[in-house]
Amino acid sequence: MQSFLDDICLTAHTRTLAHEIPPHTRHPPRRNRRRARDAQRAQQHPHRRHQGFTTVGGSNAADFNLGFKTGIDLKAVKIELGLAAHLVPGNGGPVDPHFKVAVPLGDGLPVIAAGIANITFDTTDRRRAGDPFAYFVVSQDFHLFRAHVGIGEQASQPSPFFGIDKTFKISTTKPGDGKSAKPVATERDLFTLRADAIQQVNHRWLASFGALIPVCKHFVFEAWGNFPTDGSQASATLKGNFVFSF
Repeated sequence: MQSFLDDICLTAHTRTLAHEIPPHTRHPPRRNRRRARDAQRAQQHPHRRHQGFTTVGGSNAADFNLGFKTGIDLKAVKIELGLAAHLVPGNGGPVDPHFKVAVPLGDGLPVIAAGIANITFDTTDRRRAGDPFAYFVVSQDFHLFRAHVGIGEQASQPSPFFGIDKTFKISTTKPGDGKSAKPVATERDLFTLRADAIQQVNHRWLASFGALIPVCKHFVFEAWGNFPTDGSQASATLKGNFVFSF
């Protein structure tokens, strides 16, 4: 199964979660919207990604954040590690690690994964960034689309979530080497469409719709809109992924 991360890694991205963190935290909706993208997808991306992202609209001023994530493929188990930090407005930080483990159950079978995001190590950082978010998710590739369903927990508040995505590809054919060589067919991702929803406090939901577009080998652009069901203002999130292999 392929991931945007990818993950979007497990839109990792990071794909960060749309669960509302306690009101005393500094940027409650932002970090958690992003976790929803990452937690929903049980696949990890084999590349290293440097990410810059911002959310505009909604009840908060525009912000800017930086992140990094990498995947480790152990065949039977796939691991994703990452860091994310708020830069502006206000004081920068804290730097929040996140961690995810995925287990593919076999060809045609689901991928199951568990992880924790928004990890903090002291009370001061927790006041600024919010409580850690732990989650479990199952992803299934149905060929026509991929589906994801899971549940998270933050500050003793359960948050079910689900999502669906579809990657559109383009095929090209290159001449083979030599007179008798057959043409070589290649396929690459053109773009991915996504939709997801996560339950917030008081049984409210936050729905999101977006797309991921590979601009070139080393850069992927990501954008989505966030639409609360409680009547509060919608917002938009923009993310640039700089992808490297080493």
